[in-house]
Amino acid sequence: MRKNATPSHSIALASLRAWAILLCLLLLPLPLFAFEYTVAIDGVQDKELLHALKTTSQTIVTRKKKPITTLHALRKRVEADLGKMNDTCHYYGYLESHVSFSIARGETPKVIFHVLLGPLYTIKEISLVSGSEDAFHTLQPFPDITPAELGITIGAPASTKTILAAEEKALERCRSLGYAFCKSIKKQAVADGADHTLSVTFFLDTGPLVKFGKTTIIGTHSVDATALHRFIAWQEGALYNPEKIRQTTERLEKSGLFSRSTIQEQQSHFANGELPITIIVDEAKHKSIGTSISYMTTKGPGAHCNWENRNIRGMGEKISVNCDVWRQFQTLILSYRRPHTPNYEDERLYAIEFNRQDTIAYFSQEVSLALSHLKHWYDNLESSLGGKLESLHSNNFEGKATYYLVKMPLSLRWRSVKNRLDPLTGQLLHTKLTPAYQCITPNFFYLNHTSTATYYYSLFEDSITLATKLVFGNIFGAAKHTIPPPDRFFSGSESTLRGYRYLTVSPLNKHGKPTGGRSLLAGSLEARMRTSSGIGWVLFYDVGNVYSVNFPVLDEKLLQSVGIGARYSTPLGPLRLDIAVPLNRRHRLDPPFQVYFSIGQAF
Repeated sequence: MRKNATPSHSIALASLRAWAILLCLLLLPLPLFAFEYTVAIDGVQDKELLHALKTTSQTIVTRKKKPITTLHALRKRVEADLGKMNDTCHYYGYLESHVSFSIARGETPKVIFHVLLGPLYTIKEISLVSGSEDAFHTLQPFPDITPAELGITIGAPASTKTILAAEEKALERCRSLGYAFCKSIKKQAVADGADHTLSVTFFLDTGPLVKFGKTTIIGTHSVDATALHRFIAWQEGALYNPEKIRQTTERLEKSGLFSRSTIQEQQSHFANGELPITIIVDEAKHKSIGTSISYMTTKGPGAHCNWENRNIRGMGEKISVNCDVWRQFQTLILSYRRPHTPNYEDERLYAIEFNRQDTIAYFSQEVSLALSHLKHWYDNLESSLGGKLESLHSNNFEGKATYYLVKMPLSLRWRSVKNRLDPLTGQLLHTKLTPAYQCITPNFFYLNHTSTATYYYSLFEDSITLATKLVFGNIFGAAKHTIPPPDRFFSGSESTLRGYRYLTVSPLNKHGKPTGGRSLLAGSLEARMRTSSGIGWVLFYDVGNVYSVNFPVLDEKLLQSVGIGARYSTPLGPLRLDIAVPLNRRHRLDPPFQVYFSIGQAF
């Protein structure tokens, strides 16, 4: 027979059950009675500011991640947002902003942030003051600095982003004038509520005037230190300038001699106004071989291979062999590049080249010897002047001919693009002049000119790049039928007037054969779209023509083409697949479309 439970025992069991239920409720991963709510922001038309407010608001950011169980908890979350949202409005220049809220109850509560922006404050004045942390005086070392140099436009919105960027540019400007240790002590912003403007003062401690001291190089083995000194943009004893350090870093990277380079400013060893610099490098492998394949309906399958040694005799001299083999043309180039002076600015290039082309317009074989002097005037500007001896055999519908030509090619190139295989922003201007003289009878002279302008502009954090190119060329001198056919203008290729048969865009004879032209005008427009997966898409439009006279005749018909392409990013550059359709297809000459497959963008 079971004994009855005592009252104290029953109370203990009931208490134990209550604690167990409470513990289970506390350990549940989600609230039992969470509810959804919506959020709206009133009073803001500026899309950038509206996006910033939505990003700042935890009420919006955590709406799905952290459900709310009570209206009281929702109110607490909203109230915590008010100060941060108000600060965001101030950041964009609305210094008198006020943010409040209301909650519309219902089955799904709605939170409404009411934003009263008030007037937009603008920048009235920017001033710089220099000195020590204890005493400041009106800026003396660089009194000519202007707001424009700081990226400031008087009357522009007084956003915190603009002011911080101006402060950084003020420091850069100060350092570029030799004050290597310049630092910002504080900044002061005075608001004028009467005219809603802001006057900003930057207090800078310039420190001493600094010169470049002794340069020490660490890490070289097979590269001679003399060769490395060519890449150093500064001279010992010259006024300090961080731009010189940036230039040197870029030159070392471009040389291909080093896998890694670091430039250290030895501030702890600063003495007598001189700052020692240490360059630490890791040498790369100096010999390389590469191959690639391409396919185009215009030229069929093709292959490229190259070999180079970038450190001949330990002096950073380069010898290379490049070979291209296509169905319609073959090219072999042997080149040797060496420094002409101890400085980075000058180089000599020696080249032996063989070319063979077999197109619908002509057949040609060429052997040439060339010497060029390359000069880097600035980081973005370079020129080339040289001489070339060329033996050329050509055959077309006009007949066979052999030419012995002396040429003096001159080119000038300015570029601000970073990645040449897949540029995002920047410009490229390239002009080339090639005077040519026929040494044997009949003697004649002609001048070939080509100019190319390219512009790149990216949108939406580089997800879309707009690329444009304009090409203009003309030939002066000898009559057109006297000029060797390979030196005349033909268009229709993988980069100019895509979609048309290879090198057939030119004046045609009565049999429909391209004769070549004396002038060229062509343009391209591309919209390049990128994704985070490395796959991209391109839409493009090409337009232009080749003319029989020295200058383009703009009232003549222009040939046009459109197309679509795909890109896949690789370490060597984007893999490119383009399909182009000619809009002005010529009878019995142009196919319905052309396909291009290679590495790198079209331009």
